[in-house]
Order: sequence, then structure tokens, then C-alpha cells
Amino acid sequence: MPNRLFRDGYLDSERIAALSPGAELCYVRMLLSADDAGRLDGRPHVLKSRLWPVDPMKSVEKVREWVSECHRQGLLKAWLWDSKPILQLLRWQKPSPAKRSRFPDPDGVYTITWHEADTRDGKKQFVSTSLPDAIAMPSVSLWEGLGMAFEEKMPTRSETETETETERISIRAGAQESPGVLPGMQGDAVGPGFKKWDRDRFVAAVKAENTDGLLSLPEETEFIEHWTQVDSKGKMKFQLEKTWGTRARMRTSLNMIFKPRREKGTGRTPESVLEKKERNYANDDRQDW
Repeated sequence: MPNRLFRDGYLDSERIAALSPGAELCYVRMLLSADDAGRLDGRPHVLKSRLWPVDPMKSVEKVREWVSECHRQGLLKAWLWDSKPILQLLRWQKPSPAKRSRFPDPDGVYTITWHEADTRDGKKQFVSTSLPDAIAMPSVSLWEGLGMAFEEKMPTRSETETETETERISIRAGAQESPGVLPGMQGDAVGPGFKKWDRDRFVAAVKAENTDGLLSLPEETEFIEHWTQVDSKGKMKFQLEKTWGTRARMRTSLNMIFKPRREKGTGRTPESVLEKKERNYANDDRQDW
């Protein structure tokens, strides 16, 4: 992902000034997380884990509220594709020579199209779908505009936030204890509820965190197979961990295992520091990475 440039126009924007502090922070994080077309996966639970990967205190409900506030101020719009919401940040200038987006436009096309428009700094190129249809404030909320077809498929709190408030506090205290997770990369750590996940729930969590292609498909499959190995007591490998952060574990695997393997081009990498830690921690006879 390329670096994002903030121009001084951000400081005197009336739309930005009208945002609450939480909504402005959410908007800034969306600017940093969006792809080259200014688009993001709009599912609130995915946004929460993407925008605040190491802060379990941020709730899905607050993210929904802040995104709606940004929509009311004319900073983004959205559409449904395959029953999933796609967010488009408005007035998105061309940041790189990229030709394709990670998310389709309303017609299902991934190719990015550009439109030249006059600005106070001269002519600039903008993503075509990022140009506002009208300057007037939206008359309905973002989620109402997307329709009940999406609303009915929104995951409930029990599906996305299994931890209690007490568990959330304990996560912050014990996050550094998780072996194999690098400092500052605890990711979407959750409370003991993850130990009750079945394999399907685990696979869904991995796929939700890999929408940006962090791991290739073979790497994602290998990651899933590794962490869902079952021991003699019927417990899967991830269920034996003290804490769990799906995105953080994926990044750790990428940096410690998959990137070195990609650079070598063939074969498996020698046992890494992560592998040694995992083997010593598990203290069993299972084959580790």
C-alpha cells in the first residue's frame, strides 16, 4: 500500500470540521486503509478489525456510527456487491499508476477509471466513482440507503464480539504473553470466546482478515491447515493459545515464514525463531512450522 499524503486542504475543510473526534479518527484511518481506488470492505465488523486491529475496546457499533457520520458529511458513499457493502471515499485523487481495485465498482468492474477535474491547485485526476453525485447532504443514513437486504445479513454482537467487558480488559493486560506474536501486532485479539470456535468459524475469521490479499490463496490454506491441526484431546492448535489475533498471526506467518520462502523461491524455509517458540510452547509431538 502506498503512503498517503495529507494536503493542507484537510485543515480548512468544513466537512472535516463538522465530524466528531471519533468520526474524524475513523475517517483518517479509512484514508490510510483504502486501496488505490479509495475503496474499502464496508462490513462493519471487517472495518473494525481493519481500522483498529490492536484496540479491542472499539466496538462494531461505534464504527457503524462513525462511518454513518462520515457519510452524512458527504465524505463517502457506498454500494452493494454480492450482498456486501463497498465504501468509496469521495474526491479520491490518483495516488499511483495502479489500474485495478481490490473491490468492484457498482457495475462489477475492478478496472479503475479516472476523470480529470479542475481544483484550486489546477487539474487533477480523480477516481470516477469517487466524484460526488451531488453536494447536497444525504437524506438517509448510509445503512438505510443500502437497504434491508444488507441489514438482515449483518452479524450480531454475539457473532462478532464474543468477549465480555471483563475479558476485553484482560486482553490488554495479557496480549504480550501470546507466543509468536510480535510486539505491537496483537491484531484482533479476543477473549476466551475464540476457544469455542469450530473450524468453520476459524476459516471465516481468516478469510475476513485476508480480503486485502495479505496472504496468497495457497498461503491462506496452509495457515488454516496449520492452526486447525487437532491434537490427541480433540483440540485444534489455535484453541491452545492464551490469546488470539487472526490478523496478527497472519502477519507473523507472512514475515517469519512466507516472505522468506517467497524470496528463496522454492522449498520450505529453515525453522524460524517463531517455529522454535511455538514448538517449545506447545510442548507436544505435533509437527510445527
